Amino acid sequence: MSRFMRNLRFLCQMLNMRFRTHRPIFLSHMITSRCDCKCVFCHYWRLGKKVEMNTDQVQKMLKDAWDSGFTDYVVWGGEPLLRGDLPKILSYANRIGLDNTVITNGNALKGMIGEIGGDLYGLIVSLDHPNPASHDGLRGCNGIFRRAVQGIEGAKEFDHVNIFINCVIHKGNMGYLKGMAQLAESLGVKITYEMMEVVKGYNEHLALTPREVREAAYELLRLKEEGYPVANSSSY
Repeated sequence: MSRFMRNLRFLCQMLNMRFRTHRPIFLSHMITSRCDCKCVFCHYWRLGKKVEMNTDQVQKMLKDAWDSGFTDYVVWGGEPLLRGDLPKILSYANRIGLDNTVITNGNALKGMIGEIGGDLYGLIVSLDHPNPASHDGLRGCNGIFRRAVQGIEGAKEFDHVNIFINCVIHKGNMGYLKGMAQLAESLGVKITYEMMEVVKGYNEHLALTPREVREAAYELLRLKEEGYPVANSSSY
């Protein structure tokens, strides 16, 4: 299905949910808590491996979700690409009619995009700094910026996939919001921004003050007005 037809179907689904069924359509699934990064602003990598659903359990959940009216499957973690069965899961979800979106740090994306690209509707790659060394430092993973960008370039071969960069805003990258928008523009993809989730006892030192939050919001509005590919809505 072409990107246009997928986007049209998504719009129809949203309108149907809003005005007719009043039921959720997005199934958000933290498929694993395992992660191959040690981000200074995120605590999930400290959780280690917890109990995970196996392939059959995930597929049953997806079938039940589809039968209940869900239309979109959003997979995240941890790092979902650490699941060796992810291609099988996405293939099954796509086959029964779900639109798949994967949220990834991009570390293993280049090697896996060939397996999963055909089953994706959306791809969200986490990038938090336009400088490769700085991004690697924030993520605690050498070379991840380069590999993530290579993965994005590989994903662009699949014309039907909507590709986004997602940037988590904190004190470590507050001054580089425009640089991130310029990076997205150079890669030919859109970008979304979100505020860092504050975890008590771990990352409070990176949290923005209320004034800094306002400054960041005004900066993002300016970037949208200047034509950068910022996908956040103005009201958001």
